[in-house]
Amino acid sequence: MSSRVVFRSALALAGALLVGLPVPFVTAPARAASLPAQFQAGLLVRMLPYDKTLAERTDSMRVGVLYAPGNADSEAAAAALVAQIGKVAPGKRIQGKPLEADKLPFGGKADLEARHKQEAFAVLFLSPGLGPQTAQIVQVARGHGILTVGSLRQNVKAGAAVALVAEGDNPKIVVNVAASQATGAAFSSAFLSLAEIMN
Repeated sequence: MSSRVVFRSALALAGALLVGLPVPFVTAPARAASLPAQFQAGLLVRMLPYDKTLAERTDSMRVGVLYAPGNADSEAAAAALVAQIGKVAPGKRIQGKPLEADKLPFGGKADLEARHKQEAFAVLFLSPGLGPQTAQIVQVARGHGILTVGSLRQNVKAGAAVALVAEGDNPKIVVNVAASQATGAAFSSAFLSLAEIMN
């Protein structure tokens, strides 16, 4: 199956999920409850417009895809997601702003603060391997109104606003409502009705 066909399948899956239709994976099942990058990208692109205040909180629509330095699997996952977002980024605008994505190692709170000053992230995506660092990332994100999106359920348990996870053969969006509100996010009721809510 070509990458173009796989990505179209991811977008079809995202659209189906957002109208509440259960759709099984069309690619090999993800390992360790982490969605394949194609599905993460498709869901992320469809999800962001539902945060009604996102454009007000940022000057860009840049996604910082964080990974754990020294963790080859974490870096590979981040690279795969950036590549998939790059396939839809040309010409893609979310709330009037062009979509961009960068891969970056998480080097601590001070380093992330400095990177944000340079690049103005709208979203920070946590690749697998960053579980212990979630709280630090969330602290920086909340101070700047950055939406945090995790790749594992444990990320939302640790304070991330949203997680895009695999559950059986289906993708699932998990929302930590208190955490999203602390970031300044305002998801529509239509979006929340399709997500698993975690308080």
